[in-house]
Amino acid sequence: THVASTKQIGHIRVGKIESKGRGFRRLRITISD
Repeated sequence: THVASTKQIGHIRVGKIESKGRGFRRLRITISD
């Protein structure tokens, strides 16, 4: 269930993390995967 949730909100999460900047860039890749 966790993976499915991440895939659905993946796009929104990526945008929020991208806004943060540096340290959060790693999270962006994890979600994208």
